[in-house]
Amino acid sequence: MSDMPDLSHLTEEERKIILAVMDRQRQEEEKEQSTLRVKEEQKPQQPQWFPFSGITELVNNVLQPQQKQQNEKEPQA
Repeated sequence: MSDMPDLSHLTEEERKIILAVMDRQRQEEEKEQSTLRVKEEQKPQQPQWFPFSGITELVNNVLQPQQKQQNEKEPQA
């Protein structure tokens, strides 16, 4: 609540009602912000992108079949 409205023209009962509504609104906003913070904390961290991150996997995928073929060709002693 940044600015409090002028409630001086209202009766005491009307002021209590308005203040109760404003208090509920503040509580709901706090609850919503808390929920949003929890959801933000639960988000999985985005993996950082590394330009050469796939190179190792690519090289391994190419080399493994070649190594298997070489091992099959070598005579067992």
